[in-house]
Amino acid sequence: MEQRPVIYCKVANKYIQADILEANKDLNFWKLSFDENKSFDISLQFMNSEVIALGIKEAIPLEHNISNILNIISPLNLSYIHELCGDEPDEIKEMLELFKSELKLNLEPLQKAFKEKDAEQIKFYAHKLVSKIVVLSIPAYDDCKFVENNATDWNNPLFIDAYYKVITHCLITLWQVSE
Repeated sequence: MEQRPVIYCKVANKYIQADILEANKDLNFWKLSFDENKSFDISLQFMNSEVIALGIKEAIPLEHNISNILNIISPLNLSYIHELCGDEPDEIKEMLELFKSELKLNLEPLQKAFKEKDAEQIKFYAHKLVSKIVVLSIPAYDDCKFVENNATDWNNPLFIDAYYKVITHCLITLWQVSE
């Protein structure tokens, strides 16, 4: 099965994971798939470089490159890795593979802890993610620290928003470095 980038959309105050299929050139209408059998067109708004889902729209022809969309949401910036490795392609590739596997090893348990509302594990894995976020220049450092420091604040919408921003940016980065 083809791997697609995902995004978390806030719809009716709930977050829904969706595969990004395509978007129009202005990046305000997107085609998302919430399961394998259905796809929807959705209107998204950019607010301070964050993506907020506004609602489902009627079918609109869409034709934008997914890589371009993801680079706008979460630009891939490997400058820190280049700084660490210099201009050695093999070292850069090795470092990317290492951080990609480390990111996965911390992201999956964080998602599990969030589902189980396990504050200690959320704090632990958010803390471990911070270094990967810094090295991979993922634009989610402040959100990840917020999640780490507020792991017991389940009713705070800011905590939930921060958590989903961290997950979305990390998943996008994993997809980008796999491409």
